[in-house]
Order: sequence, then C-alpha cells, then structure tokens
Amino acid sequence: MLNAAFTLVQNDMVILNLWLSYYSKYFDYLVVIGNGTKESYGKLEPLKEKYDFYFERIDFAGNSESTLDICKRKQKELLKKYNWVLYCDCDEFIVADPKKYMDLRVFMDAYPAEKCYCEGFNVLQVENEQPINFAFPYLSQRKYWSKDIDYNKPLLSKVPLNWAPGCHREMEIPDTDGKKIADTGLFLLHLKYADLKYKEPRDLGPTFTNLDHGKITEGMKIKQEIPQNIRRLF
Repeated sequence: MLNAAFTLVQNDMVILNLWLSYYSKYFDYLVVIGNGTKESYGKLEPLKEKYDFYFERIDFAGNSESTLDICKRKQKELLKKYNWVLYCDCDEFIVADPKKYMDLRVFMDAYPAEKCYCEGFNVLQVENEQPINFAFPYLSQRKYWSKDIDYNKPLLSKVPLNWAPGCHREMEIPDTDGKKIADTGLFLLHLKYADLKYKEPRDLGPTFTNLDHGKITEGMKIKQEIPQNIRRLF
C-alpha cells in the first residue's frame, strides 16, 4: 500500500529541504502547500531537481486556526488514494522508535490501529553548540531533547481526523488525555528550539511565532540525551 505526507511552508526552503530529504525515504507521495510562498520563489527549483514532490501555492492563509480547514481537506483528499497520510509542520520530524521498528515505513506496515499519536520532544540547542550546518546530518549536531506533552500530536492516520486548531489534538479527545500519550512507537522531534541562532540565510515568513522562552527554560531543566539510534536518523 502507498502512503503520503504533506506539509505547509511559507518561504523557508532550508528547513523544507530537510523535510523532503527525510520524508522522501518513507512516503510514496509528498505534497508541499505554499502558504503565501513568494511568487516564482527561486529556491524552490533546486528542490524540485532533487526530490519528487507536488507543490501547490495558496494565498496567504495565516497560521493554525486559519489553516485548519486546509489541512483537513488535504488529508481527506489524500486518503482517497493512500493508505496512511501524515500531516506535519516543516519543523516536525516523526520517527519510529528504533527499539521497536526498523524505520517509519516498517511502523506503518505493522501498526494495527487506524491512527497514531506521537510522543513529543523538543530538540534543544544548549550553550556552546554551534548553529546547524545543513551540510552535515542534523541530529549529529544536537545532543539533548526534552519531553513536551503539548506536542503529543495525532498526525499519522488512515482515517480523516477532526483536528483542533494547530492539529495538536482531536476535538473529541480531551486535551488532558492527549498529554498522557506515551509509548506509541512514534516520536515527534520538534526543531523550533534546535537552531536558535541559525547560520543559514532563512526567510521564515510572516507567521513564524515567537519563541516560547518558558519552554526553553523548562526544557533545559528536564533535558535528556537523545538516544544514539535516533540521532543517526537525519
């Protein structure tokens, strides 16, 4: 069975390159929705030469609440043709627990339910770590992550999901239940806090939200080393 993944991006082709590189290994069809992406955005052309993906540009639709219907419609559309469909932001990387599954494709082949929540972690940039050099594997340059229950998100599914704004939970599932999710076999690695003083020129677009410094402070208190078998994934 074939599987599909899609994301929304504005103008940040640097992180989109990483997203395409990673998910092209596990999904048969990739869709990138340009949320107000600049017309004739030149940096998109080199990506089209490297990866096989479908790009569709929409007029700028804001963030989270404004794009919710777009995500729901695209998920339903893709589920007509594909078995599993994944939606995630460009800075979210879903990995299968290497202790249980060889990779994400094996997870999808084996998982018995129709949808799966991820267990959320923020990848952190700690003092003395340099900005990410995208010429080298990303996670080899970061040592720590911290659990973030706000990112226990239902993103991979065989059925249409009634997401709440931001796609952090389903409308039918109490937020407190979602935050208890653990040991699903899927980890969500959130990269928003992993490259705080980035080296590469980045056009993050108009809806890039301010950093939550509370999450950074709390994350530093509870940080743990990222397992080596995960750091090897991208």
